[in-house]
Amino acid sequence: MANLYDAIETTLQRAESEIHATEAHGVLCGFLCVSADSKSTAWLSQVLPPIETGDVLAQQTQKVLIKLQDYYRDQLNSSDFQFVLLLPSDEVALEQRLNGLKQWCDGFILGTTSGGLNQKRTEALPKDSQEFIQDILKFSQLDAQLPDDEENEKAYMQLVEYLKVGVVTLYEDAHPLPAAPSLTVQ
Repeated sequence: MANLYDAIETTLQRAESEIHATEAHGVLCGFLCVSADSKSTAWLSQVLPPIETGDVLAQQTQKVLIKLQDYYRDQLNSSDFQFVLLLPSDEVALEQRLNGLKQWCDGFILGTTSGGLNQKRTEALPKDSQEFIQDILKFSQLDAQLPDDEENEKAYMQLVEYLKVGVVTLYEDAHPLPAAPSLTVQ
């Protein structure tokens, strides 16, 4: 994932985006979780500056981000639970990873909003998904200046796992599979 993270970060920098790969991924995930149209590219307006006609670099960036959207939509629809967060590598300092996690949470909140999540739709979600959204709001306020020790490292890993499970759960709650037709035997 480090290569994907670095590639998206570089792509966004070249396009002069004001946000980083982690936040862009959060926007994408939040949007995919709650948008009725998972193929819509409306989330891109939260990530990229307006694209001017003939701006080849911006168009290429948009294509890369649409491929990222397809990839993550497929992960969320997969039954083998391959969904992963796009975060800084485990080799960087804990503080950097926590800042990335906070950016991801900020992006996720923005993505759910741009995907149409409002108070009424939130209240219609199962309790677990409602709590997950509240937790993300809290996580975006985390103190990133923690000692880089084993206890904090373990807590960070647990938080990442919680977010992975929460995203998949929210996606499934907001996009339930159609009920199988009932068979009647006569």
